[in-house]
Amino acid sequence: EPSELNTYYQAFSTVRLNLDDRGCLMIEAPNIMDKPLITNDLVELHSNNYFKWLGRFDHLINSGGIKIIPEDVESKLQYLIPDRFIIVSKADDQLGEKVVLMIEGHQEKYDTVALVEKIRKLPAMNKYEIPKKIYFVNKFIETNSNKIRRFETKKLLFD
Repeated sequence: EPSELNTYYQAFSTVRLNLDDRGCLMIEAPNIMDKPLITNDLVELHSNNYFKWLGRFDHLINSGGIKIIPEDVESKLQYLIPDRFIIVSKADDQLGEKVVLMIEGHQEKYDTVALVEKIRKLPAMNKYEIPKKIYFVNKFIETNSNKIRRFETKKLLFD
């Protein structure tokens, strides 16, 4: 069993877990489904029935050939930013996409220079994950269950 059990999920013993060629979770449950269920969930497999969820394939940012998982970066920043925020990409001529931080709230609350410096000093952050710019929006676009609609929220700024 994994040591960080709270960050891992366990499938039933009758279920087999695999990765597809993108690194996404494939679920084989012969008692329930005829063929494997292929998801867009990026995971790290620990065994045939333990996995750690990393993020969504459709949220992946490709910045200069480096693949960045926004949800992973967000988990590293969660204690630095009191308001809701998301990591998204912005088109960039040199990198293809660059990592940017969108915060729900007002810019006046933040010393953005100090925030970027704190982000840079986080030991878990690698240089490719550091947001190149910080944007503020009054309100994120949400689903009916109050989840942030990333693509629609991103379009508020970059459309």
